[in-house]
Order: sequence, then C-alpha cells, then structure tokens
Amino acid sequence: MKKFALAAALAIAATTASAGVTVFGTYDYDNATGGALKTYTEAHVGAALDTKLGTFDASLVGARIKSATKDDALGFEVGYTNGLKLGAVSLKGRAAYGRLNQVDTTGAGGFTGNTEYYSLAAEASLPLTQAITGFVGYRHRNGLEADTPSAQNRFTAGVDVALTQKLAVRVGAAHTRQAGQTFNGLTTAVSYKF
Repeated sequence: MKKFALAAALAIAATTASAGVTVFGTYDYDNATGGALKTYTEAHVGAALDTKLGTFDASLVGARIKSATKDDALGFEVGYTNGLKLGAVSLKGRAAYGRLNQVDTTGAGGFTGNTEYYSLAAEASLPLTQAITGFVGYRHRNGLEADTPSAQNRFTAGVDVALTQKLAVRVGAAHTRQAGQTFNGLTTAVSYKF
C-alpha cells in the first residue's frame, strides 16, 4: 500500500510539474547539554519536484547517535510541502514519512533493526535583502512503532543565502528536545534548482 501511494504521488507530481527540480543536501548536528545521549547528526541527499499541487521530495538519509556507544543508521525520507504568502512572509508546511535501518557496527555487517517515523514541520520566512532570507521553523517527529524513542521537537532559526539564481545555502541554529534531553546545534543545507 505504501509503495502504491508513493507511486501515485510521484505520478501526479510528474504530470503537473511547473517549476522544475531542485537537488539538495542537508546536514544537522546536535550536541546534548547532558544525559545519556551525547551527539546526534543527520544528513540528507535528495531531490524535490515543484508542481502546481505543491513540492514532492525524496532523500537518502544517514544518521549517527553517540552515547556510550555509536549507533549508525541509513534510510530514506519522502515528503510533501505546500504553503502560502501573507504579504512578504512565506509560510510552509511539510509532512514526511521516513525509515532508518540501524547499521551493525560490530563488524558483522548488515542491519540490526529499523525505525519508521513521521514528521510534521512548519516554517516562516521573510526576505531581509535581495539575496538573504531569514527563517524560523519547528519540526515534530515521532516513530510509528511502540518501541521507537520518544518524540523529537526541533526549533530552528537562521538565514538562506542565494549565491546565484539557482544555488542557495542555509545556515541556522537549532534547539531540540528528545527523550527528556536538550540538544543545541546547527542546521545547514545547500540546494541547486534546475
């Protein structure tokens, strides 16, 4: 059923394309202020398709959690974004589904388990200059299985800088709450629009 829904969404997106394709890479780093978890990093590499119905995206995901041990995970995420403008302010909402497969780091190889999750996000942005846009955002992410770690709530703020008409970078600060711990970190991204 999930494969059918994804195929249907991609078919709709392909037939209603209006503005093109954007390729992107993101990197998030969070450092815990105390507790069992020490750091959390996550990277995405993917593409987004702008359509008349909104933006559809898909990415490969790599994540690492460091505590007393190191947990690595590889997976994917698919999402849908839509929004509106209120004067100069752009408002966007995004819903996503993802899956991370935990990598066996003991040397045996393969995967030792997986986690499926959903993500809901909102972001507001405002142009500050012709090339710089400020943003603030919130993301709630939670697992779909009962044994998945507790919900993650992440707040971000920063700037998007248009280096050219097609190439842009994002740099921002992040504050995250998960599993009763607080993390502070950064969010970065680069994108190129075809």
